[in-house]
Amino acid sequence: MSEILVPDSYATPLFSAAKVAQNFCDQGEINHLLTTLLEMATAAIVVKDTKTLKCLIGNQAAATLFGRERAALMGQQTRDWLPVEQAESLSEYDRAALRQNKAVAFTQWVTPRWTGLSQLLDCTTIPICNELGQTIYLLTTYAIAASSPDPCADSDLISVELMAEKVAESDSRGDDGSDRRNDSGNCTVQSPVELSQNSTIELEHLQEQLNRLQVQMLQSEKMASLGQLVAGIAHEINNPVNFIYGNLKYTSEYTQDLLRVIQQYKASYSTLPAELANLIEEVDLDYLVEDLPQILSSMKVGADRIREIVLSLRNFSRLDDTELQEVDLHQGLNNTLTILQNRLKPKSDRPEIVVTKDYGVLPPVYCYAGQLNQVFMNILSNAIDALEEAYEKGKCPQPAIQIHTYLDNSHAIIQFVDNGDGIPEQIQAHLFDPFFTTKPVGQGTGLGLSISHQIVAEKHHGTLDCISTLGQGTTFRITIPLQQPV
Repeated sequence: MSEILVPDSYATPLFSAAKVAQNFCDQGEINHLLTTLLEMATAAIVVKDTKTLKCLIGNQAAATLFGRERAALMGQQTRDWLPVEQAESLSEYDRAALRQNKAVAFTQWVTPRWTGLSQLLDCTTIPICNELGQTIYLLTTYAIAASSPDPCADSDLISVELMAEKVAESDSRGDDGSDRRNDSGNCTVQSPVELSQNSTIELEHLQEQLNRLQVQMLQSEKMASLGQLVAGIAHEINNPVNFIYGNLKYTSEYTQDLLRVIQQYKASYSTLPAELANLIEEVDLDYLVEDLPQILSSMKVGADRIREIVLSLRNFSRLDDTELQEVDLHQGLNNTLTILQNRLKPKSDRPEIVVTKDYGVLPPVYCYAGQLNQVFMNILSNAIDALEEAYEKGKCPQPAIQIHTYLDNSHAIIQFVDNGDGIPEQIQAHLFDPFFTTKPVGQGTGLGLSISHQIVAEKHHGTLDCISTLGQGTTFRITIPLQQPV
């Protein structure tokens, strides 16, 4: 897609406030103002070095878009965030803006490596010049494109321009909307830093709500699709398993009848024909008579196990549970453990993770069963990951998880306790933040505990707490009321 030159006036709104601020502020205040303006922009913004095209600074929206921490963006190029072809395309537009010393607007599909989410973006690369007209920085904005994107129209630049106008208008008005004038009738002037701080409070709150809503929608859609897939697979497996299971009973009875006939035949004829005697010896009839019932018994045990897993999958997905209803939490816990059984078994590099169930007496709980099963799955999966890591470090010779349930007044309490290495305090403060993860790239999204906290706190009016001490393991405690408020 060919680039489109943008008038120079489009490149000025973000920095106009800084130029005005030179009359009122020192350099430190100006830098703080620029940082605040970057964060007020709803689109992702990255400032790059003109020689290496490496990121010098990026706002939180850019970090979210590319699935990285803000600090991780610094010193990296777009090829570190995107597939090679997409990164090279963006770099070509950067070089075009540098050659022509003009802002360039374009649309581009991007698929960040750490999110895997493909999006069509309206992008604008703007050369930032010093007083001599020399380009010293490149500023690139990335905004989600409309359904029929127009590369010439960059919504973020317009929003920044309007933002600058609102800052200018607020010079003459107080926080309550009244005129801010002195006794002489003249407007009193606040510093740009104070203006920007007042303006960002509401915007930051709205941005936080939108980010959480987006995460919830993405995860809800993902879990809905996963639930349909699991329910469909369970249904397809269930039919042939029932066919096998139902016929095992008759197969066992028929086999016993045939074995009785063989035994009666041998008892009736003490001398067998030579050919028959040779065949009996060849097939080792005595061993077959002894082993065949055991094989049928093993097949029945296997069929029972498959039926149990299929039932657990169907109960876990709870595809039909879109409304509040009374649920046995212990059944949900057992179904989750059944699904995770393969991860709990002993492996070549570690022993079995022992699960102890200390269930108290719980009445049925009024809740969204499928969503709580998702919470159980997230917490138990994280516990298994932590125990495996602790065992590799030699800090947990016998990995174990204890599940404890009990009733506290009108609330059900579910505790998951592991004997891993514990969680540092600085990490505990961010456990429930969206996209926060300590796992290697590709092994965690940072959404599991965030979504779990929202399900417990917002959907069930309960609490999800983490209690952990380094070297002493971790406890996650869920508290939910037996009845939900109307």
